[in-house]
Amino acid sequence: MPQRSSTVQDGPGAPWWADGEYDTARADRCNEDGMGFLKQAQFSLAFASYSEAIRLCPSSAAYHANRAAAALRLGRYAVALQDARCAIARAPGHLRAHLRAAQACMLLDRPEEALDFYRQALGIKPQCASAQAGAALASKQSASVRADRERDNAAAVLGQRRRLDASPMSTDSAAELLLTADAIMEACPRMQAAKCARVEALIHCRRHAEALDAVKGLVPSIDRTYLEAEALWRSGRLAEALAGLAAVLEDTPGSEKCRSLFAELSSLEQVDAAAAAALAQGRHADCVQLCARALAVPAVEAASGLRAKLLERRARAQTVQGAHGPALADLTAAISLEPAAAACLHLRSQALHLCLAWMLDVFEAVGNPSNAFLDLQRLRAVDPGYPGLFGLLQHAAGRALQQQDRAMPYQGGNAGGCMETHMRVLGLTDCVSHAGVRQAYKQGAAHWHPDKWMHASAAEQADAKQRFLRVRQAYDALVQVSYQT
Repeated sequence: MPQRSSTVQDGPGAPWWADGEYDTARADRCNEDGMGFLKQAQFSLAFASYSEAIRLCPSSAAYHANRAAAALRLGRYAVALQDARCAIARAPGHLRAHLRAAQACMLLDRPEEALDFYRQALGIKPQCASAQAGAALASKQSASVRADRERDNAAAVLGQRRRLDASPMSTDSAAELLLTADAIMEACPRMQAAKCARVEALIHCRRHAEALDAVKGLVPSIDRTYLEAEALWRSGRLAEALAGLAAVLEDTPGSEKCRSLFAELSSLEQVDAAAAAALAQGRHADCVQLCARALAVPAVEAASGLRAKLLERRARAQTVQGAHGPALADLTAAISLEPAAAACLHLRSQALHLCLAWMLDVFEAVGNPSNAFLDLQRLRAVDPGYPGLFGLLQHAAGRALQQQDRAMPYQGGNAGGCMETHMRVLGLTDCVSHAGVRQAYKQGAAHWHPDKWMHASAAEQADAKQRFLRVRQAYDALVQVSYQT
């Protein structure tokens, strides 16, 4: 068995040979089988044979280089490039590995990388005709790619891309647009137009945080500033969007799309700021009107973050006014606009948290505290550390129990053993009013609620759960009968 070496690694902390069996005799036979299949144009069988050879002896550069040849014939150019790189890592002087890596890069439309591999091949064998011809072709295509990139960058600097559509895009259309943009990015990873198209698709998908991250990969340009402003204001950050646009307009006042967006956002920001001030000053009727005015702007339909923010602010003012039905509708609409935040899949939205917390008061006012409790449970899933959340949950649960509050006398001694059992569960030894039953239930439920036993052992948690259910059942049974003193 050959001595193992760890000079080349396939993964962090793991020697590159870790999964190999190191049966060189079997590996050689598989390699010979692969060569036979390759001559017979049975490329899939050749690829499989070379793969087995690599598994049996991954230290062999020849096996990786041979599989690269099979992958090229199968049209699996990315795999061919990876195999050729593995061969070069194990044997830097392997001429054919360099040639196959270069060929794979050319077929992947990456002539600049191909040119590097051809030049390395010429360093190994200066008179190699294949490397000379390939280098000449790669050099020509590289020059064309650089020229395209320069034109692309110049167009981005001048901001020649058209403005984003202000109307909202359907979920399916936005998803299809993003898939197309990702495919273009994979084919042309360095092109500014491809990067811009992906940012635009992310904005249409309402993935504003991802869009802002993707913007950082663009060259400093009008297009970059414009797309950053679009992502910012649509997510609700109007002031930041305006600041960026103002800066670029000082240097390039001729940018029509930046100038028109700045004008639209300036008027919208004035209304938004006035609505915020009205709410802060207690002018709730003015706040409702100003929010409605901002929401009526057609472009706001496509700005899910800003729209949710305006709906949440209007709901706050409506709650103070006592308009609980409209407030509840606004809060529900605001949450539906940011489902990713509610599902804890993307960045947590402060506005969404406020919406959920404010639902408590609204649901209580319309006589449905149970729904408030459910929404607070959603908030708990999104942000368990939300300030005061446990108190809000307790309050909502208490209000849900009080919804059934009514006086009911009890038929004491003739109720049978079942009622006596329920009374014992609640710790009652005498005939009491419904208020007394409710008080006993609250004490028992507070003690045995599973949330208070989260840090106990598994057995204790199971016992607490059962006891809590019995307390609930006892309460439900006792409130259905009449009480007598």
